[in-house]
Amino acid sequence: MWQVVAKPKGIEEIRYDWLNRARSSIEFFLWPELCLPLLMLPWFFRDRRVRLLIWQCAICIAGFFLVVLFHPHYAAPLTATIFALITQGIRHLRQWRLGARAVEIELARAIVVFAVIFVPFHRSYSMSFLNMDRRSRIINELDASPGQHLVIVRYSPQHNAHEEWVYNRADIDHAKIVWARDIPGVSVAPLLSYFRNRKVWLVEPDESATTPSLLPYPATEVAAE
Repeated sequence: MWQVVAKPKGIEEIRYDWLNRARSSIEFFLWPELCLPLLMLPWFFRDRRVRLLIWQCAICIAGFFLVVLFHPHYAAPLTATIFALITQGIRHLRQWRLGARAVEIELARAIVVFAVIFVPFHRSYSMSFLNMDRRSRIINELDASPGQHLVIVRYSPQHNAHEEWVYNRADIDHAKIVWARDIPGVSVAPLLSYFRNRKVWLVEPDESATTPSLLPYPATEVAAE
């Protein structure tokens, strides 16, 4: 029997991993427009109203550094806390002066405006919404069509594993639309036989950046199997 033993990470690898987790989390939640309120961080520790939130963030962040695999969305339970701190940071920012000139109101307004303007340019969010929207369009199209449907999703080798299309209702047999994944080297004949009363479609999400085409499943491929 073979036993695989993970090689312990060196100090430099651990340090790089921690920095990478911090960087990816900042990009996911704050970058770039919501980083400006962090300049008020020294004032946070003097503000009794947010000390509980600061401790909550500190304890959770320490826990995030202990897990083996980390993705920024794992910190989703902290979303309300993070934005409460950002809001408080903007409040402190409104009291900040640059010399004799009051710039606090302009900065606070700019943060809010840029937070709205930059939404379409944040890949972490825009790609997820785009993926959901593309799938929803196909669902709407099939819902308007008579009968039941089987949609076979064929990914490219470069497909992002975090952009999943295949998930179904709990009662799959009676669902109007059933989603299935095309696996290279694995015959879909048993699947087609089981759902033989459904109209079969093929979708290739990676072939189009907008809405991929909903095509009838090629009869030649069925015959080849």
